[in-house]
Formats: sequence, structure tokens, C-alpha cells
Amino acid sequence: MDRKHYLVAILTAAILSISFLSCDPKDDDPTTNPTPSTDVVKEVYGFFGKPEAQVLSILDAKGWTKVSDSAELGLVYSYISADSLKVYAVYSIDNTIKGAAYSESESPITSYGKNASNTNKFISLFEIMEQSLSTISLLNINYIGKIIADNGTFNQEYYDRAEFLSDFQAKKSTLYLARSSFYGEEMSANTHLYLNDEDNESEVFVVFEDNLVIEKLGKTTKDSWFKR
Repeated sequence: MDRKHYLVAILTAAILSISFLSCDPKDDDPTTNPTPSTDVVKEVYGFFGKPEAQVLSILDAKGWTKVSDSAELGLVYSYISADSLKVYAVYSIDNTIKGAAYSESESPITSYGKNASNTNKFISLFEIMEQSLSTISLLNINYIGKIIADNGTFNQEYYDRAEFLSDFQAKKSTLYLARSSFYGEEMSANTHLYLNDEDNESEVFVVFEDNLVIEKLGKTTKDSWFKR
């Protein structure tokens, strides 16, 4: 399989499993309680490759609702904020964290239409996460981006991040979806922005995953370990 088709296959698996290295990141350990200045990308990346007990003790200290589920390859632990709008999730395989994620979703409301300040918030969060993700050297081997805008009439895939960023800025006012995915030899990660004008289910998330997990889950159709 050539490189381009291989990347597309991994990206497809990442979407199905909502895409995450068995290595020990060099960044500092994540903080216990996120603050507005916390880099959640680096925080979640810091969970990767760590012993399950170490990571769960950090997440337990947040005081969020903890949910554990069996998955095809191990156990998934999700931590949900009091307002149910923020979620941390980790995928533990053989007592080691092989997948780690963080998401923020929009508060459901009963009226139609969406608050412009919420849209701006999610776009801003995506930009911060995407920039932080791009600085992780272990990921900067291959890249795939995607933008859907203009009510779906603009639908473009990118293999050059500079082109992605240029179109992202140009299409901000009509964005529907933006995804920036980075691939290393052992680990892959993506950050994803979804803006829904009709049912107010907009969200932004970042996911790290071991490539072997992606390959394994890509052979199934039902195992989606990251429940946002």
C-alpha cells in the first residue's frame, strides 16, 4: 500500500474509533486541575504511555464523575465534568495508557439558532489545540487536514498544513467541520472542530492514540472507545 493510501486508511480508522504511543512523553506531568491557562493538549499527551494507576490518580483528583467501560483491547475510563460539557478519557491496555482524549461540547438549548459567542469559543479552542498539537515532534512525520464549509459546498482535504491554515482563516465564518491530524511512527493524534447551526451540538476535541490500536480498531465496525 502506498503512503497516501496508508494515511487515508489510518485517518478513516481514526474517525471510526474517534482517534491515539507506547512511549513516555518528555513533557512535564499534567496538572491536577485544569485552568483557563492549562494547555490541555500537553496535559492529555502527558498521560500517554504512563501506568494506568498514575494517570487515574491524577484524573480522580479532579473530582469529576468517573465511568469505566470494557473495550475490545482493554478498559476505557471517562471523567465527566459537573455540567457534562467536558470529558477526559483514557484507554488502558495491559495497565498502560494507549489512548488519551479531551473534549468540550456546547450546552444544549431548546431554541433554534446558536449563540455567536459559543461559535467563536469553539473556533478559538480549536486553534489553540491545533497549534499545540503541531509542536509535538513525535507526531510531525505526516499530516492530513480537512475543512468543510459554505454549507458543504466547500469540502477539501490537505496534505500541507500551511494550506490548511490558510483556508481555515478564509472559511472561518462559514465553517462546518475542521480536522487537523498528525502522524508519527508509533503514535497519531488529531484535533477536531464541529460546528452545528441546527441542533447546537458543536464540539472540539483532541485525541492521541497508539498506531497499533488504530490498526486493530480499524478492522472492526463497532468499537468506538472515545464516547464524547
